[in-house]
Amino acid sequence: MRIGIDGSSLLKAPTGIGRYVKCLVEAMAKESPDDEFIVLTISYKDSPPEGLFADQRNVSVIHRKWPGRGVLWLQERFSWPTVKTAIGRVDLFHTPNNFVFPQRRGKRVATIHDLFFMRHPEETHQTGGQFHYRVLPKVIGSADHIIAVSRATASDVTEILGVHEEKVSVIYQGIEPRFFEARQLPTA
Repeated sequence: MRIGIDGSSLLKAPTGIGRYVKCLVEAMAKESPDDEFIVLTISYKDSPPEGLFADQRNVSVIHRKWPGRGVLWLQERFSWPTVKTAIGRVDLFHTPNNFVFPQRRGKRVATIHDLFFMRHPEETHQTGGQFHYRVLPKVIGSADHIIAVSRATASDVTEILGVHEEKVSVIYQGIEPRFFEARQLPTA
C-alpha cells in the first residue's frame, strides 16, 4: 500500500502536531514494513530537517518548494494542487492538521485536534485558523474518515461540521517512546 501523509508541520521547530506526525510516521513504518509511506512537505522558504526519517527504509520525504499561501489560495478556490500533483498516486492520504488535501482517487483521512478556530476565528491567524474556518466545512465531507483526538473534539466535529458519527473515530494521541525509557534517579 502507498500511503501519503501531510508532513508540513515538521518544517519548523517541533510543536504538538509536528511531534504527533513524526511519531505517527515512525510507528506506522515500523508496524507496516511492506507499505510505502510518502511524507509531503510544502514550503517556499523552509525545508525538511536533514535526515528526516532516514532510519525508516519505507519512508520517503517529498518536499515541494511551493509558496504555502499560494497553495492554500489555489486549494480553496480550485481544489488544486492535488495529492497526485504533489506526490503521485496513493492508496490513502492522511492530513493530520485540520484539512482534507484535494485528491481525485484513493482514500482520505483527516485528523482533527480541536475546532477552536471554528468557535473563535477572530482569535486565530489568517493563514491558519481563519483559512480552516472558511475551508474546512466545505472539504470535510470529502474525507472518507475523520480521526478526532478526544471525545470532545469528536462531538464538535459532528455538531459544528455536521459530520455523521459513524464517519468519526476517537483515537487518542500516543506517548513518545522516550517516556517509556527507564531513568536512574539521583541518589541523595
